[in-house]
Amino acid sequence: MPATKPKAERIAIVGGGINGIMTAWALCDRGYSLDVYERGDLMNETSAASSRMLHGGLRYLSKLRFHMVRDALLERKWWRDQNTGMVREFLAHIPVRKGSLQELFIFGAGVMLYSILSLGSGFGHSRWVPLQTLRERFPGA
Repeated sequence: MPATKPKAERIAIVGGGINGIMTAWALCDRGYSLDVYERGDLMNETSAASSRMLHGGLRYLSKLRFHMVRDALLERKWWRDQNTGMVREFLAHIPVRKGSLQELFIFGAGVMLYSILSLGSGFGHSRWVPLQTLRERFPGA
């Protein structure tokens, strides 16, 4: 027997942070009517340290949690594909200081592995950028 949607006039979501917004999104997608209540602007009260960026799971790579990296990349793709205007891409640069050959090899292998895991996610591949190019892009930095 198919599940039926319970009768409800409206559903109230208290809190317009990521959990409230995602709950509201899921309920709207299922046809529910709802109101979202937030003290200020939606998504404005998140942690002051938050970048409000959709990450691609890079932090899980060092813990060898490859499935979490892949899941995060696919979730980021899903958000971008919704065309809500809430997501825009930008190019991030991670500086690599001179270090031991072993450290550079491990970092390079991690970047390569991340690029492999991101295949099919629709995002560009990681690449090395020469120092002179970075100086031209970011003068005075």
